[in-house]
Amino acid sequence: MSAELQCVKCPLGLQSDLRSNRLPSRWETEGRTGNPRITLVIDNSSREDDIYGESLTEKTPLKNTQTGGQLVWDLIDQLQIPRDVVNVVSLTRCSMFTKGLTTLKDEYVKACLPYLWEELRLHPPELIICLGLDVTKYLTAGKRLASARGINTRLKTLKGFDPVPDDLLDIPVTSTSSPGAVWAQVVAGNGAGRSQMLEDLSLA
Repeated sequence: MSAELQCVKCPLGLQSDLRSNRLPSRWETEGRTGNPRITLVIDNSSREDDIYGESLTEKTPLKNTQTGGQLVWDLIDQLQIPRDVVNVVSLTRCSMFTKGLTTLKDEYVKACLPYLWEELRLHPPELIICLGLDVTKYLTAGKRLASARGINTRLKTLKGFDPVPDDLLDIPVTSTSSPGAVWAQVVAGNGAGRSQMLEDLSLA
């Protein structure tokens, strides 16, 4: 999507190093054709994603550590969902972590939504799973994570944001927690978040 690399619609896009660091979707990275069964939507790339050039990467430069991405893929494997039916896309495209930015802002999402719609229309999935509070808020018109769990939701944006194209309105949507937040709980000895994420992903 060359237009994304030229986008200067928000402060992130105005910084060329952030713009050029845009991570492609898993479908692009792996050169897949056809449509995914599941599309996971993350808020932005992680530091590990930026380092290795993969969305929701399992890799880490540190030994004996795990990433949120690895946690998600481990759960997908546990559920015996084939990895080659799972796509990963980012709600916002320019890398925030390159400059140490951690807060997702409305202006970033407003600028990026048309590119997300384009990607979903190009490779429409059977199910969209929002990862985390922010993605859930922006793609379900402000629903709380707890109420967005279960396949009873459709894409809907907040007032003032780019509306969902008609041909995407029938794709079911569900939500689960942010992989990074769940992994932090696991490190702290609390496995409840992991169990909940496993239950959420099992709906796929």
